[in-house]
Amino acid sequence: MSSDNTSPLLRELAERTTRLMKYQRPFHTERPDNAYGFLLTEECILRFGRLLCEREGWFPDPGSDPSVEVQMATIAAFTELAPLTQVAIPELRLTRWRLVLVKYTHEGELTLRRVLVLSDDGSVENRKMKNSVEVEEQLVKFLGLGDQKPAWYSVCKCG
Repeated sequence: MSSDNTSPLLRELAERTTRLMKYQRPFHTERPDNAYGFLLTEECILRFGRLLCEREGWFPDPGSDPSVEVQMATIAAFTELAPLTQVAIPELRLTRWRLVLVKYTHEGELTLRRVLVLSDDGSVENRKMKNSVEVEEQLVKFLGLGDQKPAWYSVCKCG
């Protein structure tokens, strides 16, 4: 993806996120060591990213490299998914407006995955943040995560 395609996309996403800030803006806190939330699947990230890109006309011309479409959809989801969930579920409370990269062990193998953060240990306020079971169920249904329950994950301290 060239920087010419990336810059307008990122600018537009940043502007939209700023417009959405009126929805239950999270506290500004230090980077947490642990985050409590829902582990997002690659399928979930790409589905929402593609929907956002299609709606906004951000995809390149038909017939272009499919990996560019995947990259653009992923960027859109990473940037927009958290605020979008709060628009869709107004009672939802998040402590982070960005998806957090966490360490996740599956079948004995350590991998890195993204989490939509409901609570974290970045501040006292964030540790106390709670959503009702009903709101969490709405979120799981909205994201298409099956019967997943929120859990605590160790945040990756990359970069």
